[in-house]
Amino acid sequence: MSSGRVISLFLLLAIILFYQHAWTASGEIYSYVDQNGVVHLANRQKGKIVPLKRYSPGGYQAHNPVQSRRYISSYDKNRYDQYISDASRQYNVGFELIKAVIHAESAFNPRAVSHKGARGLMQLMPGTASYLGVKNSFDPQENIFGGTRYLREMLDRYDHDLRLSLAAYNAGPEAVDRTRGVPPYEETHNYIRQVSGLMRIYGSVASSGGRIYRVVKNGRVLLTNRPLP
Repeated sequence: MSSGRVISLFLLLAIILFYQHAWTASGEIYSYVDQNGVVHLANRQKGKIVPLKRYSPGGYQAHNPVQSRRYISSYDKNRYDQYISDASRQYNVGFELIKAVIHAESAFNPRAVSHKGARGLMQLMPGTASYLGVKNSFDPQENIFGGTRYLREMLDRYDHDLRLSLAAYNAGPEAVDRTRGVPPYEETHNYIRQVSGLMRIYGSVASSGGRIYRVVKNGRVLLTNRPLP
């Protein structure tokens, strides 16, 4: 990672502080991905950049909405790190990729259920869970190991192409095969950008020292793991 690149790191405590000091009366949070693929959250839109999603303190609608899902989650996002580490070693899938998918899919809610019936941390459909040997999708360890195995299969199927593998995880491998690429679905393209950005966040945790900087630039409040010039 180059020294000039600033990666936005949004730990739960920092986001709580962000709420207390930054939000406008409407309580809206704007998320967008910059040209480097970094995910940013701010209290105001920036120039011509179109927000990836617009969040509110009460929750958000994602690519695959689940019941009671929140971006600012009351669930401890570090609680399942040991399971993620174990699954990462067993299936040779990056820790940051697994955690980013969990964040994007369920916001770390082990009881999450989508309107399509996907369940648990990594949002496994019943048929997929059965194929993977997952008996209880609401069991965090089973779900993480099953979802990671499925990610491994997608990575192998698409020759380690992350974009195609994530597209297959989101839209299904049949859609990827049919279009011979990322399907032309807005939610799938958003999903790929979101997970890619979250991977950078979780990949930077080890080197950040947990330090968070609150910066105000041109009336916009940002959180980052490095001080801005």
